[in-house]
Amino acid sequence: MKPTAALILFCAVACSTFAQTAARPSEDKDLPIWRPQQVLKFDDDTLHIKATVPKEMIASLRVSDVTIRLEEDSELEALPARFGGEIGSQGDASESLGWLCLHGVDAKGPWVLWLESGEIDGPYVGAFLWRRGSHSSRFDDRCAALPDTSKVELPIDLGLGASEAKVIQTLGRPSSRKGDILFYKHEHNESIRGETFTSSNTVVVALRHGVVHAIAVSKTTIN
Repeated sequence: MKPTAALILFCAVACSTFAQTAARPSEDKDLPIWRPQQVLKFDDDTLHIKATVPKEMIASLRVSDVTIRLEEDSELEALPARFGGEIGSQGDASESLGWLCLHGVDAKGPWVLWLESGEIDGPYVGAFLWRRGSHSSRFDDRCAALPDTSKVELPIDLGLGASEAKVIQTLGRPSSRKGDILFYKHEHNESIRGETFTSSNTVVVALRHGVVHAIAVSKTTIN
């Protein structure tokens, strides 16, 4: 949580939560993978999804032996020294997005992970997108290749390849659904130095052929 979030302008507040998980730059399919890829097309309906999840769902992840706590203690610029790769950036002011692209492989095939920091996050990682690749996926040299022993772990029992039934069992009924895209949104108020802030946690799960193909997560604290 960052007290500096008090300085964020209204437009950033209005676009924060799902804008970071949905309105990513799209990837040209003819280019090697490096930029974050869209989970869905961002629209006004996405902004106004009601928070229905009673408690925070995913506020951290573990990559190999490194724990990354969203919006707290993991500065994006410091991560290439640990994982390799190159920081990417796009946009200005409230539309700015920085990312680090990592990729690896597990028993089911390649995967790619983007650790992301928007303007509202300051220097910290505030969101991530983890998705399945294919055996024909090509990766840009700026997207760091992790050892085969590396894996991504979430603080809940959920991962790529999980069934839709497993998603519902773990996260419950989604706040909204568009086809094979499940939206989960949680909000709560908290006090920081005498000021009231709203903490939001969103999880977007994309299904393909009935199993999890991608998971996008964002955590923001605003007033």
